[in-house]
Amino acid sequence: MGIDDSSWIVGVDAGGSKTVAWLGQCTPGPSGDMRIRLQARGTSGPGNPSSRGIDAAADSIKNAIDSAICDSATTNESREFASITPKFIWIGAAGAARADVSHDLRQIIANHYPSAHVRVSGDVSLLIAAAQASGSSSETPDWIMRSNTPNGLSPAKTTQEQFRPAFVTGTELAVKIDRKRPVVAIIAGTGSIVWANDGNSHENRWGGLGPAIGDVGSGCWLGQQAIQATMDELDGRGPKTELVTMLTDHFRILNHRELTDVLRHRNHSPDDLAKLAPMVIDAARRDPVAASIVQSGLKGLAELARLAADWLGNSHSIVWALGGGVLTENPGMADQLLDLVNEDIRRAERVTPTPATLVIHQPVWGALVAAAFELESQRMRR
Repeated sequence: MGIDDSSWIVGVDAGGSKTVAWLGQCTPGPSGDMRIRLQARGTSGPGNPSSRGIDAAADSIKNAIDSAICDSATTNESREFASITPKFIWIGAAGAARADVSHDLRQIIANHYPSAHVRVSGDVSLLIAAAQASGSSSETPDWIMRSNTPNGLSPAKTTQEQFRPAFVTGTELAVKIDRKRPVVAIIAGTGSIVWANDGNSHENRWGGLGPAIGDVGSGCWLGQQAIQATMDELDGRGPKTELVTMLTDHFRILNHRELTDVLRHRNHSPDDLAKLAPMVIDAARRDPVAASIVQSGLKGLAELARLAADWLGNSHSIVWALGGGVLTENPGMADQLLDLVNEDIRRAERVTPTPATLVIHQPVWGALVAAAFELESQRMRR
């Protein structure tokens, strides 16, 4: 694929902890598909406009895109990379599902890249776009996403090391989007949400109310539950748990009295709480209290997912897209969640579902796919 028959596109995943931009070249392929070649990636700081503000989020997004363009221009010696001007930029940002937020953010980015068409959407749209891209099970590498077999995720019960996210420059993929494919996206990262798209421009959501109200199964929620379980033991109201020792080490304090003061009086942000989630998940292998917390979180997510399946109707046609660090960095938890979802559907419908499932390690891929097909749609309309 050369510079003459391709277009530069950018996909951006602007999250609460970091922003990732992928630069690619796309060209139309046979039978309505697109070929996308990954050329470079850039990263920057948090890009969530809800928590950071629109101006700060826009700066992070611009820095990530500029970093990707600069990286491609400096690592490729050919003259065709000397001047890279994206034709389409698709940005998925947490908190940008609101029309006023997406409008203001889009305006800032469009002013910075006046030659590009810019689209801003909520971050859930990235998982939906990735799930609606057909051929993913055979062509999309495991470091982007992995798909299921009839008996579960493939490879099943696998260590995270085999799916460590990594950007591979020059990877070229053929993709096709089926917008009629119904998708349920389950995200459990710092926060959590379940989102359904019926393939006919209708969407609905469950959860995603923020750490003060819910976000069951999220990293923040797991951290909150760990603190509560620790306080219960220290106050003599709950069973002993390994989490007491783990939190003592985490906060680098010497005794339980200091730990009580820290837990009661420190203002723990959602990000701070989410940083406790890995130790809860690790302790769950040995500690009954931590195991109960993890199982409660997964059951809560499964209940929301069943509501989404009920809303869509035919559970056999649903593609389940799982995202967020709690699920993507812990394959065993993704497996357990799907088992619970299948059990709930089987109990409600008296059938054994065989859902297509994707665990999406790199949501930014969905942004790149969406950019490619939106650009092609514009070309076809001319």
